[in-house]
Amino acid sequence: MRLTGHRSCRQGLSVRLFLTDLDNTLVDRSDAFRRWACGFVAELGLPIEEVDNIEAIDAGGTIPRGELFATLVAHYGLLEPADVLRARYRQEFPRSVRCFPGVKAALAKLQSSGWTVAVVTNGDDAQLEKLSAAGLHALVSRCCASDLVGSAKPDSAIFYAAAERCGLDLVGGWMVGDDPVKDIAGATGLGLDTAWLSHGRSWPTELLPPTIAASSFSDAVDRILRRNQLAG
Repeated sequence: MRLTGHRSCRQGLSVRLFLTDLDNTLVDRSDAFRRWACGFVAELGLPIEEVDNIEAIDAGGTIPRGELFATLVAHYGLLEPADVLRARYRQEFPRSVRCFPGVKAALAKLQSSGWTVAVVTNGDDAQLEKLSAAGLHALVSRCCASDLVGSAKPDSAIFYAAAERCGLDLVGGWMVGDDPVKDIAGATGLGLDTAWLSHGRSWPTELLPPTIAASSFSDAVDRILRRNQLAG
């Protein structure tokens, strides 16, 4: 698949592709995991300080869930098998995720401005459940989760898959996310404009910079829409 100049039109509007990450971009995954970890240590009767340790093991959700729970079982000498803990987490955690303030309004602005929004996320079908739990399912056109697509960010295939499922190409599109490598570098390499959610961090100097750095998803959307209006 290659970039083309094709555009779709809907009700007189030029339709452009808006790709976005999910965790810590649309939804506050860090907050949800910390709340889950607080409940976990309380259930086990562990000191509250262990929440920080569990967050460190979780590594922001980047390690496989099987590895996470195998590590927790070994570290705390738990009797409950790792696969049982994982299954319970899999059922409970997606329902605890909430979107950041302003996200719903920002997605609605994109829709009314003629953008097609697709979520591009690393993970399994639990990511779709997070979207629904956060009340965002009706505000996005597609959700491409890596385990279901067979490709994970920053690999180009998952970005192309999202575009194909939306019936669009990547020309003139944007990618918004919080991960400098998986979200921004991956999209930049395909010619997409990018918006990085800094969350108070500095941009890694060894990487090509994003098109814009924003403080929040809603801030990114407002700036992208303004740029689009100025470009005509």
